[in-house]
Amino acid sequence: FFQNFFKVSLTLGREVLLDNSIFELGEAFDSKKFAEYVEELKPTYYVVPDVLEDSAATISSFHKFCLNYPDLPGLKIGVVQGTTYQELVNCYKYMSDNADYIAISFDYSWYQGVASLVSASPYTERQQILQRQVRA
Repeated sequence: FFQNFFKVSLTLGREVLLDNSIFELGEAFDSKKFAEYVEELKPTYYVVPDVLEDSAATISSFHKFCLNYPDLPGLKIGVVQGTTYQELVNCYKYMSDNADYIAISFDYSWYQGVASLVSASPYTERQQILQRQVRA
């Protein structure tokens, strides 16, 4: 059902984002199968497989995925992952050099540590990460 919906959406000129289902599955969708879906659907954007709250594994996953599937259609979205501020910074810097777009998760455990310092809104915490990056 969704596959046909997205194909029709693309023919109507709509932008389509193919996610890797990390929140639904607890881990990113199988990379090979995901690449097949990207090739078949030809979305406007796709989220490269990442690993929840693991900066090093996310960077490695992004790198391997791009090496294995260099010619996929659409623009690559890299997700910033990590459990500490420094891990988030390192992952952000990698993605800024390698991804077409960067996504910042709404579900970092790091947010819990800063929530007492700012409002409890994850939006505000994501803003704080970006503001720190701009100043750096």
